[in-house]
Amino acid sequence: MAVQSIAALANLGQWPRQAERMRDSGALPEDAYQLMRAIWQYHAGNPAVGLARLRALADTSALAAGELVALIERADGSARAAEECERQFRRWPAPPLALRLLDLHGKSGNFSRAEELARQVVPDPSFPDDVRLDLCEWYAARKGSEGSLAEAAAFAEQGLAIGDHPGLAWNLVKVLHKDGKVTRARQALKRYRPEPVSEDETSLWMQLHLGVPLSSDDARTMIGIAERQPNGEVRDATIGLLVREVIFTSSEPGSSFPSDLIDAVKRLQEQAASRPGGVLRLASDDDETLRAALMPSQPDPIAYQALVREVQQNRKGQADLARFARQPYAAVLLHRPAGIIPAIDLRTGLRNVGERAASQAILDRRCAVDLSSLHLLGLLAEDDRLLIRAELPTMITARSAVGDAVLTRDKMRAIGISTYTAALRHDGSIERTTLSATQQGALRDQAAALETSASSMEIRALAATEDAPADTITIAREAALPLWVRRYRPTPAGPVQRRARLQPAGPGDRIHAPGHPSQPALCAPAPSLPVCR
Repeated sequence: MAVQSIAALANLGQWPRQAERMRDSGALPEDAYQLMRAIWQYHAGNPAVGLARLRALADTSALAAGELVALIERADGSARAAEECERQFRRWPAPPLALRLLDLHGKSGNFSRAEELARQVVPDPSFPDDVRLDLCEWYAARKGSEGSLAEAAAFAEQGLAIGDHPGLAWNLVKVLHKDGKVTRARQALKRYRPEPVSEDETSLWMQLHLGVPLSSDDARTMIGIAERQPNGEVRDATIGLLVREVIFTSSEPGSSFPSDLIDAVKRLQEQAASRPGGVLRLASDDDETLRAALMPSQPDPIAYQALVREVQQNRKGQADLARFARQPYAAVLLHRPAGIIPAIDLRTGLRNVGERAASQAILDRRCAVDLSSLHLLGLLAEDDRLLIRAELPTMITARSAVGDAVLTRDKMRAIGISTYTAALRHDGSIERTTLSATQQGALRDQAAALETSASSMEIRALAATEDAPADTITIAREAALPLWVRRYRPTPAGPVQRRARLQPAGPGDRIHAPGHPSQPALCAPAPSLPVCR
């Protein structure tokens, strides 16, 4: 403690007599004495001599080198201090100087050198684990903000192998989600289990629990989120998801919810249902009540059926159905209100264009891919699917397509627990459609497979986004890529260059909904309301 006091006084420009006595008695080593004396001289009004003495001492002491850099930063700023620290670090590659150098380059805006040092420090076990993890969090966040998402994720995973770090875990989840790797983001969240604290963490936690079963721990976390939210649509939506998963959904084998958790969800449900103006409500399933529930969001049934006929006549696409009904594109693909999945088009001109584009895609070994083709790919036999992926190892899709697939998976999970779906006919009557357990299971499985497939693609995000089908066309146009799409119609601006209809099925093959064993007929219109009794 006496030595620490001498050092503190030296930094204030004071030199205590006790320093001499401690040196004479051997309690204060000579090298420490000389270091403190140089620091005192610097602060006592003779900075040139103090720095010169420190520079000489730095030839034999890493501690003196660190003090020299600190004084130069105080006098001349971080950029000059970084230059000196680089010289000293070459002589003394010690952890304290490495961290000092990294900090100085960060302060002076030389981030490329700071990143290089971080890459050196993080794998080095001679540095403290907490320092390595903090650096890893900084590096991953920086790379994520630059758009180098794959590198950010890899570095975060490297850091989490060192030890637990909630901030770094959230960085990993965020960059994976931003990169469209929803499946991996969900796995990382489940593995590292960082608690959602901030608003963006809470929002992301909720997004990654859409369309998937909840564990008891997940449900308790979601209850905590709901209780922290102010009254409003976000709180009601959170409670609605809890009600669906805890009250109505059959629990996974061996994971039934305890009674206290069910009671807590029921209390939240009662609070939300009694709130004036709330969006969460439980209504009876009589025609009048269902009509009132459907009217605010139901598009014109007559116009909808007319659009379905145009799709069947190959004059409009299923993307038009999705936009009209304000439904996820992939949900319309799975519902198939138009009733058919064409594998190829038999018209000579379109077929020739498609074959040329397919040949180019196979030659380049890459193409842009629409959700419709990813869905079709999932319906093929495994050998055929693997052969196609081997020929086209790089399939590129839009980030919005992944988000569309996530919403579709959640929608199919909601339909999977319903007694029936209800929709308005053009005459105002209620059309009830009951799906069998097989059909419900097919929807859930296909939606999950489509989400997994979409999130495994190479993902590109657009600065200005429209929707999943339009964004994929834009990516194909801007990158001059062949586009694999199940069907399309030319846009007013003209057809996409090298727009492809790749041919995974044989010539003339069509996959009809009623006859495909893994694809039971689903004729219910997309804009419908799942009803649970």
